[in-house]
Amino acid sequence: MPTLAPEILSNDFRYNKGSIDSAAKTKVYTVAPGAEIDFQLAYGATMKHSGPLQIYMSKATGDIKVYDGPGGWFKVYQEGVCSDISGGLKNTDWCTWDRDTASFKFLRKLRQVSTLFALSTSVSTEASAGMQSSTSPALKSRSPPLDRDLLVL
Repeated sequence: MPTLAPEILSNDFRYNKGSIDSAAKTKVYTVAPGAEIDFQLAYGATMKHSGPLQIYMSKATGDIKVYDGPGGWFKVYQEGVCSDISGGLKNTDWCTWDRDTASFKFLRKLRQVSTLFALSTSVSTEASAGMQSSTSPALKSRSPPLDRDLLVL
């Protein structure tokens, strides 16, 4: 089933179904600016096509545990369907941000969308201020997807 227009505006699409209900349980992790963050598919999930893959971030305003990311999302990485997939999406696809600027909190989400379904993994990331969209490497897709986890840089 394709994802319909009204559904893409919902928190269920933005963060994964039901995850906003457990936002108060958001876990906080400390990650050095410029460090690699890994993601992986878990619980038997598979990606059966090469993309597209898009990674977005949103600067959290106030308490990350109640922030629902209502706007201000910006893309930090993308990979199109026609990109080189010799290593596959199961391996390394990554992005980076500037390690030399001030820190603040971000929600980050990875999204793989096909014409038949949308898969969204959302976590929160505290990253560097003044971050610009980038397609340079540093965010790998290998660790377990965790809904609304906060990474503090």
